[in-house]
Amino acid sequence: MGLLLIANTINIDADIAAMGEALKLLIGGHAHFYAIGFSVVSLVLQIFIPYTRYVRVLKWLTLALLAYIATVFVVHTPWMLVLKAAETKAEARKVATIEKRDADYAVAKEKCDALAGNVKDKCISDAKLRFGQ
Repeated sequence: MGLLLIANTINIDADIAAMGEALKLLIGGHAHFYAIGFSVVSLVLQIFIPYTRYVRVLKWLTLALLAYIATVFVVHTPWMLVLKAAETKAEARKVATIEKRDADYAVAKEKCDALAGNVKDKCISDAKLRFGQ
């Protein structure tokens, strides 16, 4: 029961923060103040308006959520192109990770080159091990 309370509290907080950020995008200003305003308005409405009146408004607001479903049917998304882009992005990340690892190894090897003898050999061996060379 406690975990459910915590999860719902975090979820509501995230929703209110998103509303504040959305209003910030529309009119500028500080999202934190907008989030506080949304919280206060929501609490005032819940406390001072009878549920029988308030539920009618909530039903229409819930109906607005169906706009998300309608969007799927109205906007024709080329899903194969989206999947291909995601695949390309994953491949680019993989290449970038390899290039970064190689660059880090080159820097470590350069530092090792300043050393001499067994210390240098040990340093290069450690660098190869650390960066998978």
